[in-house]
Amino acid sequence: MKPDGNQPNATSLRSQAEAALQAQAASLPGGPEVLSPDAARRMLHELQVHQIELEMQNEELRRTQRELDAARERYFDLYNRAPVGYLTISKEGLIRETNLTAAAMLGATRSVLEMRPFSQFIFQADQDHHYLNFKTLFETGAPLVWELRLVRMDKSRLWARLEATVEPHAEGGPECRLVLSDVTEKKLAEEALEKTRHMLAETERLGKVGGWEFDIGNNRLTWTEEIYRIHELDLTFEPTVHDAVDFYTPASRPTIVRAVQRAIDFGEPFDVELELITAKGNLKPVHSIGRADLAQGRIYGFFQDITTQKQAERSLLEWNQSLEDRVAERTRELQLSESRFRQLTETTFEGIAISQDGRLIDANSRLAEMHGYELAEMVGRPVTDFVAPESHAKVTEHIRNGLEVSYEFLGLRRDGSTMLVEAHGRTGSWHGTASRITALRDLTESKRLAAKLQTQQAALEHAQRLALISEVCAGIIHQISQPLCAMGLNLAVIQASLTAAAETSGETLEILTDIIASVASLREVIHHLRALLQTDRPEHLSTDSHHLLEEALPLLRQEAEHRGIQLTTELGPKLPPVLADPVQLNQVILILTRNAFDACTACPPDRRRVVIAIRAMGDTAVEWSVRDTGSGIAPGVIDHLFSPFFTTKTSMGIGLRLSRTIVEAHGGRIEASNNADGIGATFRITLPICSPADPA
Repeated sequence: MKPDGNQPNATSLRSQAEAALQAQAASLPGGPEVLSPDAARRMLHELQVHQIELEMQNEELRRTQRELDAARERYFDLYNRAPVGYLTISKEGLIRETNLTAAAMLGATRSVLEMRPFSQFIFQADQDHHYLNFKTLFETGAPLVWELRLVRMDKSRLWARLEATVEPHAEGGPECRLVLSDVTEKKLAEEALEKTRHMLAETERLGKVGGWEFDIGNNRLTWTEEIYRIHELDLTFEPTVHDAVDFYTPASRPTIVRAVQRAIDFGEPFDVELELITAKGNLKPVHSIGRADLAQGRIYGFFQDITTQKQAERSLLEWNQSLEDRVAERTRELQLSESRFRQLTETTFEGIAISQDGRLIDANSRLAEMHGYELAEMVGRPVTDFVAPESHAKVTEHIRNGLEVSYEFLGLRRDGSTMLVEAHGRTGSWHGTASRITALRDLTESKRLAAKLQTQQAALEHAQRLALISEVCAGIIHQISQPLCAMGLNLAVIQASLTAAAETSGETLEILTDIIASVASLREVIHHLRALLQTDRPEHLSTDSHHLLEEALPLLRQEAEHRGIQLTTELGPKLPPVLADPVQLNQVILILTRNAFDACTACPPDRRRVVIAIRAMGDTAVEWSVRDTGSGIAPGVIDHLFSPFFTTKTSMGIGLRLSRTIVEAHGGRIEASNNADGIGATFRITLPICSPADPA
């Protein structure tokens, strides 16, 4: 301890004395120069005496400081070596100070514990209990005592008793002074005591216990009444050790003989389970406990019938086995169910998203492919991370309200591009927790195919309208051109006759000349009209039949799926190329296939099938066929199928006429017939293959 600042030390006292001497000398008349030798000696003597007194006071102060330091060391030694832990904890729950015992109990050094939350060392299940007590402590200021489990830094546990008081006026703010006692042994003893009580209660429940005693020197065996009852013997029976051994089964006899012999020879206790044969021949499992008292030359113990206990154990074992079997079976079912679900979600063309509270918790690989992510990168993130900003509100509303309707929104890919997505979600259970399961489909390709289908449909309808106009105009031109020709010939004859007799009627000749000129002009108009309506000759190119069908199939499959029709293809190998205009031939395929779809509409859903087949016809041609399972072609109809404006539907009836025109313009032929099995009809197109001289 340093000297108190209010207590003078030797140096300060010496300085004060010198100052006093100088003041005294200065006060003498004439100053210090007139001080006599005697006066100077007296003053010096006084100063020496005063210095000795100061040195004695200073030595006393040093001794007191040493005693104080020793007392402080003893205090800190007692503080750190106390059998209980001392902790100082702030109102915020931070450890301000600990002694060595507390640090050892928590398994850390004092520096590591400083300013660390005390709750970090409390077992999770006891956190709430500690929080409530800690809060009450600071609210009431009254001391509190409670017990809880602590977790050391090495994750081991101990039971602790906490005695807490509050110091409201501490320098750093209100704080808790905590005394920590390890009561693990007490808790273990309490648990052992509880187990013992349970065992005693169980023993009392299962049956009575008999006592026995064996006098080693006299070779005398004594039983209590309960053991007679267990052996099914009359109380007049006087047992011997040999008799007692004979009551056990051959398998149990060596065990009891060895146990008794070791008790006699070495004083060892024994605790064995045996099988007993009663006097009436019944088998009973029994429990025998023996203790040796060699000083008195005896062995004594207890004997109990554990038949009921064994039956209970067997029943419990069987029940446990049954339960384990049921759990294993249920686990297999769940694993199989989850495997089937996972396999289904991985093979579907739709993305499957499973979310909780707006956050993705699981998905299939298709969803990751749609958005351009790895699956692991998506799981755990908010669903809106994969939705374009303009669709956030719509998606959030469906999730929050649990709507189970289909809707469309803009999805967001990893590269920042957007896609049109169709979603249908519902609330379900995922691993026992309520979740939202949503199926998502990328509509980008579907919309593109629909647009292409609409464009081709418009082109086909335009071609059909042009074909209709062509057919009508061709008929009109044919009907007008012949009378005009006849009129022209007759007028020419009249003109020749009148020329010979020009003198008879000059005016008539002039009129006839005008008529002839008008007829010629009309014929010229008809000629130009025929040229205008003449269908362009197809552009014949080398065309691969497989490739041509692949271009048409996406549109046809979409329409077939919409109408519930099974569309399949049968393609022959190594098909030679045909000489065709791909655009016009594509129109023929669409017309024939859609007619086949229409023919299947009235059939049951499981019978709606259309097959498109392509095969080579030797080395000269390739045959296309469209076969349906509809009602077939009526006998009176088949001869008029390709006539203009003939139809069995509500349409204008020019599709098959246009198909024949296109096929014949390619040098091929088209024909229709009912199927041999009496179900549906087949339309066949035969087109010539390319020769080496044909354009590629």
